[in-house]
Amino acid sequence: MLVGLEPTDLTQLSKKNGGKFPADAVYRAIDGRDEISAHHLGTRRMPLWGLDFQLGSPCTAETEAQACQRINELVRYIEALQQR
Repeated sequence: MLVGLEPTDLTQLSKKNGGKFPADAVYRAIDGRDEISAHHLGTRRMPLWGLDFQLGSPCTAETEAQACQRINELVRYIEALQQR
């Protein structure tokens, strides 16, 4: 549990975005390499999954593509969670 931080309801992202799923914003939030001030506390609380998904391997085109694929799979999963 993150003290002082209410987790986002991932089923409501489309609703909060005028009915459109914010895939790019979700991707950037999961990737974590872009600074996004998404939390009211103003501090980074999520790991840098974009780097972690490279599984400790050196950054190459192949490991970057694998990390992007994993993040895109998560984005599609979160999109499938959206309440209609």
